[in-house]
Amino acid sequence: MAQYLPAILALSMLLPVAALAEGEADSDEVARPGDEEGTALPSDGLADCAAILVAASANATNIVDRNNMRHVSGAWFGVSGDVASEEGGEMPEPAALSAKIADWSGRIGSVDAMVGQQDWMAYCADLGARHGLEHGYFKVTSASP
Repeated sequence: MAQYLPAILALSMLLPVAALAEGEADSDEVARPGDEEGTALPSDGLADCAAILVAASANATNIVDRNNMRHVSGAWFGVSGDVASEEGGEMPEPAALSAKIADWSGRIGSVDAMVGQQDWMAYCADLGARHGLEHGYFKVTSASP
């Protein structure tokens, strides 16, 4: 996974960032899974969601889907840096992003495995919508019994 990080980051710089609608709050109103105290920054959540996309893309059976997920993840990583700047921070270091990818690769091995992370999928879908990002991959539903 880490070998794709430079390309993902390079692509993220080429993608336009959608502005929030007039009057829309730029705050993390979505409850981040595991953050009961509400201290996690939106930029960190965006980076986690990007890492989820990279991790899930690893075992995508369709090369077009795999490449699209990696392309979309680049936009998410880019926006996480923009949001970090707005928060007074800096773009996450490549090593930190690689660590997130490695962590999520251990939890999510495919798009199908995303179903087991419903709280994160809902969080990422909502966070992506708030920041004008492609978030369709996070709209997963569990299979019918």
